[in-house]
Amino acid sequence: MSYIDRNLIEGERVVYRTRLHWLVFATPLVVTIVVLLPASWFLLNSLNWQGFA
Repeated sequence: MSYIDRNLIEGERVVYRTRLHWLVFATPLVVTIVVLLPASWFLLNSLNWQGFA
């Protein structure tokens, strides 16, 4: 029994159940990759330059 089913008032019923679309999860994943890849590249390259300072 779900949270919603447990908290219905007497006489109420769930008419429609739905789930989140997969795109809702894919968008943050793509944004994370787009941000983390350049950031990690920059950090790795900046560590190489520290030895020459």
